[in-house]
Amino acid sequence: MTVATITKLLILDDDADFRKLLLTRLGKLLEGVELVEYDPLSRGLPGEEFDWAPYDVLLLDYNLNAGDKTGLDLVQANRKNPQFPATIMLTGVGSEEIAVRALKAGVDDYLRKENLDKDRLLKAIREAFEKHSKEQDRQNELTSHSHAFNKALFYQQLENPDARQDGKNRVLLLISLDNHQLIEELAGLIMRDNIIRHFAKLSFAVFRQGNSHPSITRFSDVSVALLVDDPGQENLEHNLKDLCEHLKKHPYEYEDHKIDYTVSIGAVALASHEGRAEAIIQNVRAAVHQAEKLEGNSFQISPAESTPEAPGAVTAADAGTPAGKPEPQRKAEPAPPPAPKPEPEPQVPTPAKEEKPAGAARKSAPISKEEAELTLKIKKGFDEKRVVLTFQPVIPLFSTDEEGADTRQVHYLSLQMLDTDGTIMSAAEINKSTPAPAFRKFIDRWMLREAIGRAVNSEAGQYLFIVRLSQASLADPSLFNWLRNLLASVEARQPGHSMALEIGADDFAALQKPAGALMSYLEKSHGFKFVLGDIDKEHDINKLTDKTSFSLLRLDQGLLAEQGPGPSGTGEGAADTFSLKSKGLKIIADAVEDATGLTTVIASGADYAMGSFIGEAVDQLEDKTNVESFEIV
Repeated sequence: MTVATITKLLILDDDADFRKLLLTRLGKLLEGVELVEYDPLSRGLPGEEFDWAPYDVLLLDYNLNAGDKTGLDLVQANRKNPQFPATIMLTGVGSEEIAVRALKAGVDDYLRKENLDKDRLLKAIREAFEKHSKEQDRQNELTSHSHAFNKALFYQQLENPDARQDGKNRVLLLISLDNHQLIEELAGLIMRDNIIRHFAKLSFAVFRQGNSHPSITRFSDVSVALLVDDPGQENLEHNLKDLCEHLKKHPYEYEDHKIDYTVSIGAVALASHEGRAEAIIQNVRAAVHQAEKLEGNSFQISPAESTPEAPGAVTAADAGTPAGKPEPQRKAEPAPPPAPKPEPEPQVPTPAKEEKPAGAARKSAPISKEEAELTLKIKKGFDEKRVVLTFQPVIPLFSTDEEGADTRQVHYLSLQMLDTDGTIMSAAEINKSTPAPAFRKFIDRWMLREAIGRAVNSEAGQYLFIVRLSQASLADPSLFNWLRNLLASVEARQPGHSMALEIGADDFAALQKPAGALMSYLEKSHGFKFVLGDIDKEHDINKLTDKTSFSLLRLDQGLLAEQGPGPSGTGEGAADTFSLKSKGLKIIADAVEDATGLTTVIASGADYAMGSFIGEAVDQLEDKTNVESFEIV
């Protein structure tokens, strides 16, 4: 990419002399490029109405002397604006450089003013512009394909003909894994999910090559759903037969072993089944049940106006199995997947009784009819895979170039539920609506399974996922065996090294014995890390972290600032960052909401930061246009 592609550059700095210096230097270095200066002292910071579109590159000062706002605040306010230009931050001496390094995801580059020379400046401008241009191209591609992974749009297309792709008639395909219970018993839930991800990717690719505008979503624990353009009955049968053959030729491979599997496919033309999404789904499930009676990979197309109770004459097709012939035997069971490599059996401590926290009620209060209906609604959301993980970025406040630095991307995991009308229920709303311990344990296990599955399918050393564990799970003696079974078949990938479980300070204080046993087992056998969270002024942090497996603390920004960096904490039980870090603990500063807060937590000695200023929670770690990420949208 040449410099000539840059047409307009903006210099935003409160120092008039420095702006003039840059104009002089860049006028000679960037011939033909229009240079524009902006004075924040006389004009104020650019607001929401400011037009960034004409500018290709922005040179932005960190310290703008604009009240309590800095250049980083301006970047963060515009991080979702697609017209915001490539940005190079200009910093002085001090903590500003650290802050910019910490937020480099939002800044293309940064330069120290005192070390500014023309060659470094020109190189930074060129590289920032090229990097930003590539990112814009990638985002444009993602936008054009985002419909393929939008669950809300998926359901809208089922119910609303006007929402369908280009107004074309569509076909709903439901692809379900056969013998899934046997696969779970032999290989575990994560292996089962990997097989589903595998045939989903293959199926999506087949229909995408056919230019049928496929949309895909995880539909249940054992199935995926696709919406494709309706090619007509004859062509649909031909396409599905080809898909069955394609899946047969591509078994799932894991650790150099091939695992055969079969699927059953149901198909419904939406134009022949107008109505609510639930009625259409019932029809396609009925077609799947018919396909399950056939051998191998098989499919059934539901005829017009059929219902689950009266399916009528169903078209059957499977590798030479014509409709109307005697029903063949049920699908053969798959060959057993390879057993995990043997390893020494860990000594799993099992608490004799479930310990109850002090003051806990002996009986749960009865729930109202509205609460019961809401709980059922949330459970249905889980069943239909409308609940997704979210990933809150946790950024390091130290240089990742330092020897021994942990370079993994750290994310705090939560969840949200998408309703069929497109509304979103947050994790806080779900937890408030379902306070029962049994449901809290269910949610915890769902989170753990999804996070461990994500770790298994990521590169080693790429991520560290922080997952909150509730008091109900800490008190559950069956969690040991559940986790051991979940990890057994995938231990070769060492997913535990990508996991950090957070335990609330009150929960740990109330259940130290079972919590300590769980922590010791998971740390020694699988490499898990542990985070102590929900800490307030009343907690004795030194006592809670003494002789335990905690390696991380999550502290609110305000509490961290009060404790200070030096060995002089105040108040009974107080612990300053100096004494905590001397024990090998790393500190995550939470609730960082602006650049001033970020600078404060850096000065306090925090190792990581998270909060609205650092970055909002997203439902995908990597923006991909392929089906690898379909299950978390």
